[in-house]
Amino acid sequence: MGGGGDDDDNVAAVAGGDDDEKQQTIVKMKHLCQSSIIASHKNFVADIVFVPPTINVDKRNPSEGKYTHFISVSEDGIVNIWDTRQVDKEQLKKTPEYIWKPFLRLDIFKQDGTGELGLSRILLSPGQNNTLFWGASDEGDLCMIDWSVKPVGQTDDGPKFAEYVKFTYESEKEYRPALALERSPFFPNLILTVHNFHFSIFKTDLENYSLPIFNSVSSVN
Repeated sequence: MGGGGDDDDNVAAVAGGDDDEKQQTIVKMKHLCQSSIIASHKNFVADIVFVPPTINVDKRNPSEGKYTHFISVSEDGIVNIWDTRQVDKEQLKKTPEYIWKPFLRLDIFKQDGTGELGLSRILLSPGQNNTLFWGASDEGDLCMIDWSVKPVGQTDDGPKFAEYVKFTYESEKEYRPALALERSPFFPNLILTVHNFHFSIFKTDLENYSLPIFNSVSSVN
């Protein structure tokens, strides 16, 4: 290992043998600000995806065709939408104690009422203009979620939670987090989920169909 000149923020690493030497520069990066764990996630962040600029997340302060918001999901049942415009380098110099908070927080619950729905992966479509997204759960489910649903709050029968989850494929439940969630680049209505020992393909425009159109052979067989 060797130092990178007089700049303490750069460290150069050298590796190689007698005939082949490769040099790689490692740059130390300092964060501008960080969120408060109280106003963020209670578990590790499992996935992050930017919201397409075709979706107007903040109607009072439009994004004007730019990528300004992203969504973070976790297995704690919380979905947060963040506004990157709040992280301004010059403004943070004036207020170094600034704590970054999500623009919008969703508490996601399972449709069967058995508790919170933790997500391990999230998927949006390029160019989409609605507030729907697909999520793969920490138990293998594939769910469609709408973040525009308004919370109901207190009712005569007790607290009423917003029904953000609009549809759930429960066929691949294996009580382990889904490892990947991707959309076909050729057929937008096909979604791929990857699990511990198999992968599945769903055709999302089929009505009254709760199973994937294809399941791979299990890798443990």
